[in-house]
Amino acid sequence: MPAENVFDGIRDVAYDVVTNSMGYSATWLPSDSEDGAEPLTARVLFNKPTEREKLDGREYDPFKYTMEYRADGFPGLKGKVDQSATEFVTISGNEFYVRQVLTKYDGNTLIAELTPRNI
Repeated sequence: MPAENVFDGIRDVAYDVVTNSMGYSATWLPSDSEDGAEPLTARVLFNKPTEREKLDGREYDPFKYTMEYRADGFPGLKGKVDQSATEFVTISGNEFYVRQVLTKYDGNTLIAELTPRNI
């Protein structure tokens, strides 16, 4: 997605640096895909709850898994989830049900709330 101004370009470069160095590869095969379709792959930021959060006195929800990604990483995922489609993503070999997708303030970054399927 081309940047509309210098600040969008800086945002995109910063996001790429962070996801390439600390992110995870995630895959998504839309629920309405035809047989034999290839899943989409994107670099994402993945957060999973830890016992340390609980010990540090921070908000701790053992079921709050999130995936942050750019809108062009998984085009259509938010729309499908908003329409109550059952969608799953795979991160590090673990499959997650996508409960909800929220848009961050910049409109280009999305945060998916996930529930582990096979952990």
